[in-house]
Amino acid sequence: MKKKIIIIALICILLLPVFLMSGCKKAIKVQPDTFTATYELPEKGRSISISGNSEGTPGQESQYILNITNNDEPWQDDYSVQLTANGSVIQEISPGRLNLHGNDGMQQPIMVKFPVGVEYPIGLSFVIPQRGPLLTVFLSITRPNDTNSVPTKVRQIN
Repeated sequence: MKKKIIIIALICILLLPVFLMSGCKKAIKVQPDTFTATYELPEKGRSISISGNSEGTPGQESQYILNITNNDEPWQDDYSVQLTANGSVIQEISPGRLNLHGNDGMQQPIMVKFPVGVEYPIGLSFVIPQRGPLLTVFLSITRPNDTNSVPTKVRQIN
């Protein structure tokens, strides 16, 4: 009798996580294909990250977040965010100027309207003109009636 109670108790304990997880599936909403790509600059304490959804649709807008951290000396530089395809810049999205003090940072939303008729994957690049592209994220493009999927790739360039 004791063995039966122990076996039943062990089965209940093993099944409990299954029941709990199946009940939570409806409550948890996870956005698919999100990413954050970060590049640490050679200067200690400086980083750039881009985050958002890895897919875009031609002719529609998507929002990404540019986050820049500076835990070094004051940082002043021109920058831009660009869309690239096949090694060429196809659109400058967000030119700007960095003016960060030590232990400072900035966060900026970037609205990207994906062009129609451009070969994918499309790169979203953070560029400092004196250095070139520092971080490029390659995004897949969702095309109506297209079953081919292009995986998201992150490439960091020094």
